[in-house]
Amino acid sequence: MQNLQKTSPVDNNVSTIKGILILCIVIEHNHSIAGIFPHLKALLEAFDVFGFFLIVFYFNSREFSFDFMKNRVVRYLVPFLWFYTASSILNHLLIEKIEFSDYIAGLLIMSPPLIKASSGFFYFWFLPCLLTFVLLRSIYVLNSNCKVVVLLITIPFHMFVGLDLVQYLKWIPYNISVTLFCFPVCILFEKLWPYIKKKQLLQFLLLLVWSSLLILVYIYDHQMFLYKNMFSSINDPFWFFVHDICALATIPSLYLISSILKVKLLTIVGKYSLGVFLFHNLIYQLFNRLNLNNNSEMTIFLVLIVTVLISLLLSIIITKIYFLQKLIFPKSSKEMITFLTPSLK
Repeated sequence: MQNLQKTSPVDNNVSTIKGILILCIVIEHNHSIAGIFPHLKALLEAFDVFGFFLIVFYFNSREFSFDFMKNRVVRYLVPFLWFYTASSILNHLLIEKIEFSDYIAGLLIMSPPLIKASSGFFYFWFLPCLLTFVLLRSIYVLNSNCKVVVLLITIPFHMFVGLDLVQYLKWIPYNISVTLFCFPVCILFEKLWPYIKKKQLLQFLLLLVWSSLLILVYIYDHQMFLYKNMFSSINDPFWFFVHDICALATIPSLYLISSILKVKLLTIVGKYSLGVFLFHNLIYQLFNRLNLNNNSEMTIFLVLIVTVLISLLLSIIITKIYFLQKLIFPKSSKEMITFLTPSLK
């Protein structure tokens, strides 16, 4: 990865935003913390994963091509394959016996229930879903006709689907329904962000709105769980707009916070957010097996801190060791092929 000292202030802001978002995801996945704050999951789910989808629209997109698709498939699905396989093996050896057919089903369809049936975790769904997100955006930017078609599909989906897909979640490949649901909000963010970025007062007002809406979500425990396809819909207009406005205000709010909070550790965590994301639940499981994640509140929060630090350290080690970085986190198909077949260089 890029050296931290060589990044621009904008890069550091984005990394800090990613650092905040990934910490929220790590907190959300700690079931002991959820026991202390039972409505916290609903609050964090209102923006943390959605925030990572919005970050995709922070940058310009390349147009769809076969090479672009190959590179993104390698970038997102190779880490998925490694961690899904390792987790499935550990799940089989330590937790419960799984059938090889369960592993293959999760590998082919990549829906959250099938991924969990093999690996023991839901959260790996994010990478194949992110792949569909990036590819759909690359199609969207091809031309005006593609824009119209994509919006004609995604806007009605966003407004009207709601909870109707929950019963079919197991068989929705790559959890692409999340991409279709989130896409219109991300497009709107893309249009508004160049203006919002220049107006710090507007960012501050959005931060107030964002905080207020999150408090509302927390108080009423109103759940919008993307991984379960529990979406808001226009059938319940109040919460539909609460969640949409909350999502839209996420990046501007965190951008302002990151501009004020110059915490280098958050920036570093954000730069290695993919590794932290993939490792953290495995570390949690280790602490659970040692019975260290269900004791006093102090122990629970120490486990949280240590989990983040170990996940970060493992991510840094992998990216610093050449062959591990190319094997586990390749950036493109060419990079992976060159590494696996050095004689063809």
